[in-house]
Amino acid sequence: MYDLHLRDRDDDGLSEKDEIIIGTDPLNPDTDGDGVNDFNDSFPLNSDAQHDTDGDTMPDGWELKFGLDPLDPNDAYLDLNGNGVINIDEYENQADPSLQPTLLELEDSSKSEGGTVNLSLLFLLIIILLGSHRLKYTH
Repeated sequence: MYDLHLRDRDDDGLSEKDEIIIGTDPLNPDTDGDGVNDFNDSFPLNSDAQHDTDGDTMPDGWELKFGLDPLDPNDAYLDLNGNGVINIDEYENQADPSLQPTLLELEDSSKSEGGTVNLSLLFLLIIILLGSHRLKYTH
């Protein structure tokens, strides 16, 4: 026999008895799949209700998913992937702060009301204009 009061097969910090009482899965450390283990999750049965321990407006689960610190509000203003977009802006734009953007994905997010300007066309125009002085036109 084993003691439900002490056993924790999913190693999330909650005993199996506690998990049965609160309704979480005793074999899954993150019952709602939000990236926060059941012991640390304020809402272990609801992945939509996310806690923000450090108050930086980025949910703890999102911060943990991308290797940020849910206890450090300053990481909201860092640029994880070095692309010139701070983490809080990556979160608000539902972007992955760990990926480098491609030329076609670059957008000017400074426009309000969801308007964006595709910078890839601008870069293409600049390349054409800069390269045009090297072209010789002959008949």
